Amino acid sequence: MEPSPSDSLRILRSRWGRTSSCNREFNGWAGVGRGRQHMVRILGIDPGMGTMGFGLISADDDRDIDMLECGIISTPKKTPVPTRLHILHQDLNTLLTEFQPDWVGIEKLFFYRMGNTILVAQARGVILLALAQHGFTPTEYTPAQIKQALTGYGNADKLAVQEAVTRELRLETIPRPDDAADGLAIALTVWYNRCERSLAVTSA
Repeated sequence: MEPSPSDSLRILRSRWGRTSSCNREFNGWAGVGRGRQHMVRILGIDPGMGTMGFGLISADDDRDIDMLECGIISTPKKTPVPTRLHILHQDLNTLLTEFQPDWVGIEKLFFYRMGNTILVAQARGVILLALAQHGFTPTEYTPAQIKQALTGYGNADKLAVQEAVTRELRLETIPRPDDAADGLAIALTVWYNRCERSLAVTSA
């Protein structure tokens, strides 16, 4: 049975002015790039308990890249953790069913505040479970690897990464919220690393 989203948040596709009930918030260019031959769809996930960012891009044999969707899954802060995890799992299932990505990338767990790290670790577990249920083994990247892939500098600040995302995807403005931009950065990192491996094999 196909998962159905609950009604706690909204899905927004502001470019068409369409609004409907959902646990997700989208800011997207749905349909861009579809119909091209040899196209792959890449989903990037920035894990989090309160906010999980995601970005979906398409890429083809000519290394032409487009943003298809980006947005967040949010869970209410005062809601019990098991309920928040259920929301996250349900909505990610919905995303995967709708988006049908070919490849998935996710940010590795980064330890910085113990309390927050525990929540992120719990969220990551549910995210990895949902991905496994859909047959995905995601590629994982550290924050430094993502920064290196996007800017060529592993210690780049957040704005530099966001500007790189905006430039590479030919967007007019930096995607918002930040978590959605992070999801796109992870999706781009997957693509860049795939391209590097492909070039290395070709030149060997």
